[in-house]
Amino acid sequence: MLYRIFALITILPVLIKWHTLPGLLDRLTPANEKGSATPGTNWTEKKIITYTDFILGWGFGVWKQTCLKRSLVLFHFLRKIGMPIQICFGIRLPSVDEKNDQGHLEGHAWLRYREDIFLEVDPEMTVSFTETYRYPKPQESTRYAWQFGPVTQ
Repeated sequence: MLYRIFALITILPVLIKWHTLPGLLDRLTPANEKGSATPGTNWTEKKIITYTDFILGWGFGVWKQTCLKRSLVLFHFLRKIGMPIQICFGIRLPSVDEKNDQGHLEGHAWLRYREDIFLEVDPEMTVSFTETYRYPKPQESTRYAWQFGPVTQ
């Protein structure tokens, strides 16, 4: 498991460069996913999280931790063991006390499990981002027609 996580982290910059976001997520979504595991019930889950954070904790080169790398790696391996998680991407303007050099938008990537923010060190910071893309999309049964309420079947 450690070697597979290391390999994915190492080639991830190339995959990001050569794929569109939907194409990359399609490629990282396992074909044989079961989709029924729950957090904390699988010892492999703890290994995946520990190994990913260990390698990205090196902090140099391609192994430097970013929310994008961490989210993509965890998304791939946790879905592979059957956890039906989603990966989310969002943006925000920096607050007055966090102003960056030129007021550029900031981006963030995170995971969700059943609509809850999952495996984030600071969920409150994550809430400050406006979600712009989620993969895979929420279940069709919870579709909304514009903003008027649930779609009836």
